[in-house]
Amino acid sequence: MKIFNQKLPSYFSDFTTPSCLGVEQLIFAWVDLSLETKVKIIKSLNEINLPPHLELKLINKILDDKNPYIRYLIAIRFKKIHFHNEPDKTMISSKINFDKESLVKNSIMEPNKNDLIPQYFFNYQQDLRLSIIRNTKGEGRALANLIDTALNKYIKMGYIKEDELHDILIDYILSPNFSIHYQFSHKNKNLTLDLDALWKSALYLPEKISFIFLDNLPECNSETLNSPEELIKHLSDKQLERILEREDLVIEKLRRYVFKNHNEITLRLAATSHNFTLSYDDFYAILQKEDDRKTVLLDELLDELSFTKSKLKLVFYEAIEDTRKKSNHFSNLSSFDRDWIKKKLNSLSKDDLTNQTLELRIYKLAKYNSLKKPEKNTYSHNENLNFLYSYTVNNDIWKTFMNYSLEWEKLNLIDKITLEKYLPEIDENSDKLTTPTRNKSNEPLNQEINNVTRTKNQKYMLTAIIALLSIIVYILLQ
Repeated sequence: MKIFNQKLPSYFSDFTTPSCLGVEQLIFAWVDLSLETKVKIIKSLNEINLPPHLELKLINKILDDKNPYIRYLIAIRFKKIHFHNEPDKTMISSKINFDKESLVKNSIMEPNKNDLIPQYFFNYQQDLRLSIIRNTKGEGRALANLIDTALNKYIKMGYIKEDELHDILIDYILSPNFSIHYQFSHKNKNLTLDLDALWKSALYLPEKISFIFLDNLPECNSETLNSPEELIKHLSDKQLERILEREDLVIEKLRRYVFKNHNEITLRLAATSHNFTLSYDDFYAILQKEDDRKTVLLDELLDELSFTKSKLKLVFYEAIEDTRKKSNHFSNLSSFDRDWIKKKLNSLSKDDLTNQTLELRIYKLAKYNSLKKPEKNTYSHNENLNFLYSYTVNNDIWKTFMNYSLEWEKLNLIDKITLEKYLPEIDENSDKLTTPTRNKSNEPLNQEINNVTRTKNQKYMLTAIIALLSIIVYILLQ
């Protein structure tokens, strides 16, 4: 049994002893305690573990407090505790029910399903509506029905004001009951249907009262959330931005749709701010855009303000460079950023660097094969890679790369290891270059990869040598 609550000053130890004397002393001192101390004591009752008859005696005293907030807190405490057939329970319930403040007297009410029927709910006074909502556990579809009916009927009839509806939404979604009830919604079909109904209602809320839902509704496998066109149709740019900037929402379909199709740059940046990794298909969709649109989107990928740049794979960077060099129309695209490449390469683990280098080598093979007239001194195609050639798309490097990557992933591990040596090399000094020149300034990415790989390999080799020497020394000392 815990006797003393550490949150209270040490001189309160007598008051917080779970004994008759402790409760008597606390009752005598109660009237002269500060508001802060009273709040701390009430919130500490869980730790004090008073016997039921003593706690009821204390609750009865606190319900006489002049401050409605203190009476409200102890009423909530009374509701949470199961006192069974203690003789004072009925008397205390009656005392709460006849309190002059609605916040206190409504705090222990238990709503029934009829309370959430619109024709009853909107005939109640607002303080009673709020009490019903605060004590409601779940009932997402019922609340969605209340929202829809309020917007389409009762606000127009004057039964409820828009601000009052806003207060109802606030007290519902910020209630502890809400977070507890819906924390495992992904495992329960009924809870998912509840949340989907609430998300659907959020689409039709006036903007100024919608953000309490848009900022707090949890994600679910919702038909509404999986319909980007529907979301964009009903939500303003400001509302969309609030959803996209939530780190806890994956909403992959919406993020990808906005990134590829929306005209507003702030929304595209918001879409990539969290839970977004550029896919091969995303990049291909950009390359299919008209030149003006394509330039804007590619430039955004390399913009310092873009959340995507830090996660951009090397193969995307190489493809953007190729697009920039391909036509004068793209001369405004950001040119090679050596400092960024160095930081990027140094941030990669050895496995990531190996995987991204392999992607680049496959890309270079795709680049060579997809060009109708390869330039002089380029990589010579090896017959061991003929199984990829049938997936070549003329004059479409990225589509060819996507096809090759897909087929490469179908290979077993032994075949991958065997065939990898036939892919174009990244080393700028190699005879197997896909580019028409060995001029180092034209292959800065290759050069930086080579430098970083060499440095990392040296570090791993040094670590291995030190470990080997340590083992030898240990053996000799035995």
